[in-house]
Order: sequence, then C-alpha cells, then structure tokens
Amino acid sequence: MKQLHQRTLVTLLCLALGIGLLTACARQTDALPPGGMEHEVLTLKPIPADKMMITLQGVDGVDLNQMEREIEAHFPDVDIVQVLYTWLKNDLEHNSGQDIVLNQDLSWLAEHSDNLVDLTTESYLQNYSLSSLSNCEINGSVYVLPGPAHVYGIVYNKDMFQAHGWEIPQNLDEFIQLCRTIESTGIRAFQPALYYKDAMRQFLVGFTYQPAFYGLENSIWFSDYHQGKATMANHLEPALDNLKQLSDAGIIRTSDFKTTPAGRSAMMYQKRNCAMIIESQNAEVYAREWNLADQPVNGNEPNSDFLFTVPQYYMGINAKLEQPGNEEKLQRVKEILGWLSTVEGQTAIMDSEALAISHVRGVPWKNTSFFQAAQATIAEGRLIPQPMLSKSFAMSVEYSLQETLPEFM
Repeated sequence: MKQLHQRTLVTLLCLALGIGLLTACARQTDALPPGGMEHEVLTLKPIPADKMMITLQGVDGVDLNQMEREIEAHFPDVDIVQVLYTWLKNDLEHNSGQDIVLNQDLSWLAEHSDNLVDLTTESYLQNYSLSSLSNCEINGSVYVLPGPAHVYGIVYNKDMFQAHGWEIPQNLDEFIQLCRTIESTGIRAFQPALYYKDAMRQFLVGFTYQPAFYGLENSIWFSDYHQGKATMANHLEPALDNLKQLSDAGIIRTSDFKTTPAGRSAMMYQKRNCAMIIESQNAEVYAREWNLADQPVNGNEPNSDFLFTVPQYYMGINAKLEQPGNEEKLQRVKEILGWLSTVEGQTAIMDSEALAISHVRGVPWKNTSFFQAAQATIAEGRLIPQPMLSKSFAMSVEYSLQETLPEFM
C-alpha cells in the first residue's frame, strides 16, 4: 500500500510539473517574436525578438538550408524557420500551416489554389519565361512559381554513337531514320520506359509540344482546358500523328508501357543494348563511367527542339496571411518571393555544383560537355515546363492516356 501511495504521489507531482510548465509557456506568448504563432512548437532555435519569424514548408528530397541562409542574409530582419512533415492539406484548409508553401505536385496545388495568395499582379512575374508561367496558370491566375528544375532530354551514349558514326538528329524525320539505322545493328535504339504516368507525360508532351502546347493559341487552349472550357478533342490529333510515326517505325512499342525506369536503366547502363533513353541531367551522375550526353527532343517544325523541365518544387504564399493583422508579414513574404524571382536570388539559392536550370530569364547555367548538343536549346529558352494534364487530382487524364495510348498504337 505504501508503494502505491508513493507511485500516486509521483504521478501527481509529474502532472503538477507538467501543468506548471504548460502554464509557464502560455504566459510567455506575449514575448513571441513578430510573426510567431501561439501554441506551436516550430523550432528549438531561439528567435531574436527583433526579427520577424517566417515559416517555410519543406519538401522531401530538397535541401533548403542554403535557401534559408541566403534569405536571412538578404533580409537581416527575418528569421526563416523550416517546418517539415506537416499535413499541408489540413493546414491550408484550416487557415494554418506555413507562410511560404513549397510543394512538388502542381496538380495538388491547383486543387488547393483557394488557400494560396493570387500572385498574378506581382511585377516580378515578368522575370520568368512565358512557358513556365503559362504552365502555372490555374483558372487564369498564377498562385505558384516554379523553382530550379531538373532537365530531361534524350540521353545518348556518345562512345556508341562515335563508334558507329551516328549523327545527332536535328528533326523528327532524322530521329526516326537514326532509330531505324540503330535497330538494324541489333541494338534497341530508344527506350522511353512508359510504365509510370510521369514518364508517359514526358514522352507524350516532348514529342508533341510544338503542335499541341507551344505558342499563344495553344496557351489559350491549355488555360481553357483547365477551366473546363475546352477538351482534347480536335486539338491533340495533329500531335498524335507524331506518335503514330514513331509507332509505325517500331521505335515505340506497346511493351514499353510495361517497362519501368529500372528496366530501362539496366538496358542502358548494364546490358548496354540500348542507345538512347529519356533521362534527366542526373544521368551523368548515375553512370560516371559512361560518356553520356543530352540532346533535345525534336519536331519537324523550325525551332522545335525542346528540353523538358521538372521543377524541384513550386512556391506560393499561404492565404492565411491575407487575414487582418498579417499585412506587414504578407508584404515581407511577397518581397522574399520577389527577390527569389531575380537573377541574384536564383543564383544564390541554386547549388553551384548542380546541373539544375532556372526558369528565371538570365540566370547562368552550368554548361558541361553533357549539354553540348543542347546548348542552343537551353540558351534560347526552349524548355518545356512540366504540363499539368490532370483536370483534378482524383480523376487524372494522365492515367486514361496511359491506358488508351497502347490501343492507339
């Protein structure tokens, strides 16, 4: 019985201490730094009272420490706090969450655009390439901006090309003829690996971008499509002719829709029975012992050479900052996004050793031998942004296309 009383006493003391600590924390809310939120533990790092705390929603696979350092260096009155692993959907829908929202899924952001600040009238949008902004349009407005991007093109084995005397194709007709020549040697010319919808999207848009997505008329259709005012009917048919040519020549096959990136990489890097694949600039890292290079995807029209870009993240502003009392903080966050949208800001946050490319015009890029065949394409800004073909997250057109394209072929 004595032991029981001792345990009860210890339990009561723990509860009393816990309540005391919580009460003490509650009493200290008046001392929160500017921009701090009550009843939230966001960081164990002390926030100076003379600095405005601005929270940044982290994303998987992206090191944001450099972004945090550079923002704080340029805005010395700001303290950036990274917050990872929060339920972003719940945060946005309940007017909570982080001040600067970073996310990699453009379709998902489109679904929650009501919870983001409309950036359409911000002057710094003119710093971005037109194609990247048109891709970010949601119901005619811009709510998110693209971050530095991975670059995808047709990666080829330079040693294999040199050994056989194969030339880099300059248009779609030359690409088809090259593939036929390669296939005659018993080597698979091109393996797109269309098992996943992202790979299917890159392939579909890469070979149909000029007739279906490029230019003002196509941009208007794309915007209308996402607003439910237009359909793919009578628009994608000319672009699908390009795919039919590739199919008729045996360059793409129905079996490619069952080939995963791992299977494709095995063909390219291990079995060495494939000459070309669709891959990012990271191919140079994946296979250092290979002499690889990137070339653009070509059509037959003038200036129809393009590379495909996939932003590491999209960035926006949480609409909670539009609530009364947040005016100063909202203005500061807009200034931060404005600086991140300049050549200076982009150069500061991009890893100097990485091969990523910025969508902000004028930002220098790391020109290596890997990009030798794609130099003009990059310099002239013919970069295909990741198109959001889905009309909604729950009912994706991309999945339908992935199922119907093999039947079309």
